[in-house]
Amino acid sequence: MGIFRIVSQFRSDISARKVTQWCVVVALAMAAMGALVAAIGPLPAASAQPTQTSGQPTAMFAVAGQITPKTYGLYLVDLQREAIVVYEYVPSDRRLELRAARTAVYDLQLESYNTQPPPGEIAEIVRKARRISDEAQAPEPK
Repeated sequence: MGIFRIVSQFRSDISARKVTQWCVVVALAMAAMGALVAAIGPLPAASAQPTQTSGQPTAMFAVAGQITPKTYGLYLVDLQREAIVVYEYVPSDRRLELRAARTAVYDLQLESYNTQPPPGEIAEIVRKARRISDEAQAPEPK
């Protein structure tokens, strides 16, 4: 009889809004899996590796996640194109809406941007640390 009381208490603690939010997350995850399968295509039976096109693996990752405290969305990352897109689920319209898209092709060519300390400082710290380490490991003269 105690287990039924626990289950009924648990069920009364779950709000309809929470159930709806989790349903959205599950639906987005299923959509992400569908997009991933459509992008990659079926894997060969003997191999678990993505197919190759022009020497590069075709890989797209889709992740469902929270965008704001009240909204959920789908993040797609295309490794071949070095791009990311973000879709937000609009529950009132029951659709996905494009929120952001960006390629990282040029971003990845920057040595640094908006970082502290700059990479040159880090390189100098590493050189000093290696020099100290090398001096400590050097054999003593006889």
